[in-house]
Amino acid sequence: MFGAGFDAGSTLGFTDLVKQNTGYSYAIHFNYNYSLFVPISLELQRGRLSGGGDTFEQDQNLRKYLNNYTAFILRIDLQLGELLDKDNDVADLVKNWFMGFGFGGIYNNVKNNRVKPDGSNYVFPGKDQSKEFIASARIGYAIKIYNESDEPTYVITLCYIHNFDIGDGLDGYNDPSAIFKNHDTDHYRQISIGFTYNFGNTQSNFKQRAYHRALN
Repeated sequence: MFGAGFDAGSTLGFTDLVKQNTGYSYAIHFNYNYSLFVPISLELQRGRLSGGGDTFEQDQNLRKYLNNYTAFILRIDLQLGELLDKDNDVADLVKNWFMGFGFGGIYNNVKNNRVKPDGSNYVFPGKDQSKEFIASARIGYAIKIYNESDEPTYVITLCYIHNFDIGDGLDGYNDPSAIFKNHDTDHYRQISIGFTYNFGNTQSNFKQRAYHRALN
């Protein structure tokens, strides 16, 4: 069985800057369902991260950034149902909890302040555009809506996601730690809701669940 859908949620960066602002993300994904409880997904994600500001209260060096990023991620989710063999109403609810892992690339498109506002003409090093590797981990719950053949045609997912930028370029700054404290190796979190429509040949993937429910 295959699936396709979209995701949307909020983002928050953790970068060199102390102050971070809430942003947003949205994505489309395509799934191959290895089993009822193991979807493998390709995801194209767009989003916004920002932090710092134009006052010394927001950042003592008046640094700020706005990153309109694009990410491409391959991920796999493992739901508890893949590990449990019980089939009843309580077990069915527990089976839909999942953990997932993924990896991919991110294109950072950053606007920020580059010149230190103290008359020293110091230019903050870094890149406005960068392509870097990211790793992702997530945990969540899948709400499945079954059709008359007891197959999950629609799936709604609620999850927390954390993404780690291996290149440390989310905010566009790369200052030496001896000059400016690096508060975090760049990463960002998402709180997301997703929707998936499953289609294709379902009998081979989902016949085991239909068999168990028929016995009850």
